[in-house]
Amino acid sequence: MPTKLQTGFTLVELIIVVAIISILASIAIPAYNGYVETSRRSDGQAALMALAIAQEKWRASNPEYTSNMSDLNTGFTLSGSDYLSDGGFYKITTSAVSGSEGSKYTGTATRIITVEECQTITIDENGKTGSCW
Repeated sequence: MPTKLQTGFTLVELIIVVAIISILASIAIPAYNGYVETSRRSDGQAALMALAIAQEKWRASNPEYTSNMSDLNTGFTLSGSDYLSDGGFYKITTSAVSGSEGSKYTGTATRIITVEECQTITIDENGKTGSCW
């Protein structure tokens, strides 16, 4: 009586494949999360650049910068009393002071969902940015 040739995978082969897939996933998932955070940070950076342009437009027509976001006409989404970036990941605020050195402002984008680093991004009237830029 002829014997049948059995085909299929052994348990050891399946375990090896699962192990390889696990190793690849453990490398790929943190890299993907890093790319997502970078793209979300660019949302805050773009919002601060729009804020800086709006402050300079305001300053061209007025003697000093403004602390009132509604004066700037930036087009940010208003959620309650908070102005949000286009992607909705950052709360945008501005503060302005006038003194003997002239008028100054600081724009701040604060991350809404807490992450471990780069909670806030800043820009000032000279275009200087914080460490998370």
